Amino acid sequence: MIIVLEGPQGAGKGTCAQGLKDELDAQVFESGRELRKIAKNDSGLGRELKGVLDSGGLVSDGHIYFLTKDWLNTVPVGENMILDGCPRKLTQTKDIEKLLAMRGEKIDFVVVLCISDEVAVGRLLDRLICSGEMEQVFNFNSKPPKSEGICDYDGLPLIRRVDETPVTIKARLKNYHQETVPVIEYFKERGIVTEVDANMPIEAVFNEVLKRITYRFGPLENLSSISK
Repeated sequence: MIIVLEGPQGAGKGTCAQGLKDELDAQVFESGRELRKIAKNDSGLGRELKGVLDSGGLVSDGHIYFLTKDWLNTVPVGENMILDGCPRKLTQTKDIEKLLAMRGEKIDFVVVLCISDEVAVGRLLDRLICSGEMEQVFNFNSKPPKSEGICDYDGLPLIRRVDETPVTIKARLKNYHQETVPVIEYFKERGIVTEVDANMPIEAVFNEVLKRITYRFGPLENLSSISK
């Protein structure tokens, strides 16, 4: 089974993806995290991606294609997969569908986490992430760290993402409405979209996502074999 998580920045996609990873024994593809890893490298590609990401822009389709292709090559055919915030454009959607078709697979379900732009901005401005590789997320209001400025999980410093300033957040939300909403409409035409109110506490959002998946595909314990 392959599930896509869509929604504006700050909707809780990453948290839901990690929860689904455990519940469904799934592999998770977080394109944003993978791109940020590359952007930390002092290379031509790293500097190029850093410039795009820091400005709140969208990375080229070519980069997303090869990043997705390389990741899929590490995942056995038939494994449950969660695509976190990817695809973000219709052109990327077509590319990813072709890559999956070559494996005899397809996107089965699209979960859209719905919040207003105002809520998204508020959450992102209150957000801190761990400077470590896993990028654990904290929030001043809903999930503060136990020790100020320190990650609960590995003790590393918490930081703000460079692309989470008022200007870059506005740019990212604009891209979401212009580029990603048409992707959601495309999947709606296939009848595989469910929309979840993500204004609730994240635990309630995650439970609702699980409920929608169960309603669509049956008991969770049976889902590990749905695409095999």
